[in-house]
Amino acid sequence: MTLRLLILIAVMFGGWSRPAEASPPSAVQFTRAELTQPTPGSYDEPPTQLAPDTVPTRWRSVTLPHVSPPGARAGHDANYVVSNWYRVYTRPQPSSQSTYLYIPRWQSTGKVAIYADGKLVYAPRSGPNWNSFNIPVWVKLSAPSDPIPREILVNINSREANGARLSTLWVGDEAALLPSYQLRKFIQVDAPKFSATFLLLIGAVTALIWFRKRNEPTYLLIFAVVVMEYIHSYEYFVDDAPTPIPDVVLQWLAINSKAWYLTFSFLMINHFLHVDFKKSKRIMLVFSIVYSVVTFGLMLRNLPSGQMLPNIWLPPVMQVVIISIFGWIAWRRWPSWEGFLLCLFISILVPAGLHDLAKSKFLINGEGVFLLPLVAVLQVGMFLYLIISRHLRSLTEAEQAQSNLAIRLGEREAELAIINQRLRDSDRRQTLETERQRLMRDMHDGIGSTLMGALVAVEHGKLDDTEVVQLLRSCIDDLKLVIDSLEPGDNDLLLLLATVRYRLEPRFEQAGIALSWDVSTTKNLPPLPPEAALHVLRMVQEIFTNIIKHAKADHVRVAITSAKGQVQVMIEDNGVGFAVADQKSAKPSTAKSRGLANLRARAAAVGGDISWTSQPRATRFLLQLPIPHSSSLQK
Repeated sequence: MTLRLLILIAVMFGGWSRPAEASPPSAVQFTRAELTQPTPGSYDEPPTQLAPDTVPTRWRSVTLPHVSPPGARAGHDANYVVSNWYRVYTRPQPSSQSTYLYIPRWQSTGKVAIYADGKLVYAPRSGPNWNSFNIPVWVKLSAPSDPIPREILVNINSREANGARLSTLWVGDEAALLPSYQLRKFIQVDAPKFSATFLLLIGAVTALIWFRKRNEPTYLLIFAVVVMEYIHSYEYFVDDAPTPIPDVVLQWLAINSKAWYLTFSFLMINHFLHVDFKKSKRIMLVFSIVYSVVTFGLMLRNLPSGQMLPNIWLPPVMQVVIISIFGWIAWRRWPSWEGFLLCLFISILVPAGLHDLAKSKFLINGEGVFLLPLVAVLQVGMFLYLIISRHLRSLTEAEQAQSNLAIRLGEREAELAIINQRLRDSDRRQTLETERQRLMRDMHDGIGSTLMGALVAVEHGKLDDTEVVQLLRSCIDDLKLVIDSLEPGDNDLLLLLATVRYRLEPRFEQAGIALSWDVSTTKNLPPLPPEAALHVLRMVQEIFTNIIKHAKADHVRVAITSAKGQVQVMIEDNGVGFAVADQKSAKPSTAKSRGLANLRARAAAVGGDISWTSQPRATRFLLQLPIPHSSSLQK
């Protein structure tokens, strides 16, 4: 019951789909013609000039549009070709314009030839299957001021089992008929051809996008759908030239492309509605494969004949009905605007397909247009909307993601700024605490110890004024060394030693000791950190102080060299010397042993080493330090 109702709607819609063509005063519409009885025909090239005995002599009057109903007579096979001749007469009078013959449509699995006063004026070169049946006929009959041909013959050779159809005929001036012809050609041919070609370009673009974004099946599905649509629509706008591949192959492709077009559309509905009808998808794929195999077998038998050709469209029509039902069920559960458009478009295919099926079976008016090619016009708009909306949605999502990322990044930067500030505060406090402890240790071990010893000695009257002055000078020298190590400079080793020389040179002069420096072989050395600089200054100060107090020397030589990743500071005097072995074996509690231990500890603190050699008139102290590779040394 439902199928009959849909066919009735399609039949009604077929009447509405006929373009309005008013009869102008200078054009004549032929609604009646004479028709011969069918005679044996062929698909051979028609003669350019009719012989007297070519056309049958028995005629009967028929109404245009006229249908030769399909059906093979007894004794004829399904591929039997018959020839039908239609004849109309005009008034052979001159015209100020060119005179044309305009035929909105002829339809058959066959070939057509048109004669004017026995002369061939129109005969497509294409084959019987792809024969430009959908292209309106536009034939020039006479030039301006020439009489119009009196007799017009239309010869249709077609399979008897397929039937044939001829619409009304128009004869008139070019200015009168051209607008109707151009409108008809635009609706039947140009608009579908442009839409199908534009869809193919969209498919090519989506295929390129899919090659870059393999995880997006949408673009691949759109490409598959538009390719199938183009193959199916090709027969509606193919011209009268021979096709590049055999007609039967093109016919097979056209038949199967519709089934695959619907299958790919069903997969696209599943994707856009975010549903997965697994069993239904398998059924659709299996149906398309079986349909292709069956029609391929028919192609090997020169394609279906008789009424088999129109009936072969019934399975795709049922397929589109099923897909439409599944689509609307899915959309009700998971509604979306894109899914609604797809379901609506598939639903439009149902009446359009029934209409074209009825037209191919000669059930409705033959001068109306086929609707399925015009659906491509709607499809262009739908696919453009889907692609643009998807692109805009992707841009919106990207902008939203970028905005969220910027917000999170700002929050993280604020957190990092707080953490960095805390780390800087903690590092500053740690640095201050370390410097404070170091200064306290140096003050306690150096200046503090000296002052305390001097205070005890003065209280017990053990020191005279000269000795007190010397102690105070020593304390002042210690304090200056501490200050020098904290200078915000590069703490260059040569500069540090030069500072020691500057600070202690007055005491050397008072003791009558001459200083000589040898730094000519020393290259630029990396700077030392403050604590390492203070250790070096302390060691050199300790050596110099011992020389002044105990060595009884009159000459001190200082040499600085660098080689093999180390810098060596050598201090040599010509004093009385001391027993190095005795100093190494002395108890740790003695002052001399404590002095040597302090020197070793300071050298170890900067990653270096010290050694002594001593004999009369030649005592040598050697400090070896690693050349630092950064701005800080190991403590």
